[in-house]
Amino acid sequence: MAGKKTIVAIMTPDCDLVPRGKSKKPIASKVLLVSGDIKEFDAPETTVSDFIMIDGKPRNIKWDPKKIETRDFDGFPGEGLKYVGTLRPLYAQELQRNVLHDLGRVGVATAPAIGVKAAVSVHVQKKAGEKEKIALGNTKAADCTIVLSRGGTAKASVLFRRGFVPELLTALAELDVNELAKHAEGAIAALNKDGARSKFEKMYRNGVFFEDTIDFGICLTSSKKLRSKNDQTWCWILVEMGDELLAETLDTASIS
Repeated sequence: MAGKKTIVAIMTPDCDLVPRGKSKKPIASKVLLVSGDIKEFDAPETTVSDFIMIDGKPRNIKWDPKKIETRDFDGFPGEGLKYVGTLRPLYAQELQRNVLHDLGRVGVATAPAIGVKAAVSVHVQKKAGEKEKIALGNTKAADCTIVLSRGGTAKASVLFRRGFVPELLTALAELDVNELAKHAEGAIAALNKDGARSKFEKMYRNGVFFEDTIDFGICLTSSKKLRSKNDQTWCWILVEMGDELLAETLDTASIS
């Protein structure tokens, strides 16, 4: 036991650690260890199967198969480790199997990252509740790339041109707040302050997920219904992938 909250178990089979032959040395010169965190027995993550008595007190172990290491067997356990006890054979074999199963994973097939061209339009909510599309000064900035999901829990994200951010902020700053929804006034005032642009840098650096709020009540969506993300949403960036853009993307991919 290293310290008061960590415990290690030897995963190397006993027979490999028994001194043999004339040299009186074991077959294994190193031992494989797995670490676990010691928890109070009344902790929420307590399990009956990982129960252990340490110094006469009940404890629970949360093993982590990612925390494995090897140490020289000669002189083991050495400084910093204290012998606690021996695991029951069936439990030791189960722990060993779990550790080796995790260590022996070959990974999963990952789909390639594919970007699809898409068009961008910006819409705002008026006082009466209707939505209105606003114009951007530079039409070339009004397109982006959708990085499609690679499967599993991954979500599709959108990467914008660097020039889209100043075009967006300029267009929003020029709007008449008297014609917009009430909660848009404070957002536009905040957009005109120093440092506001830095909050939008993720749009062209890391990308933004669909149906997420970027900031200042501005939401990224792929739905033409332009639903409000919350009561502060007043502006929607609508990303659309039409048949022409999809065909162009596939043609480009086949050529490359």
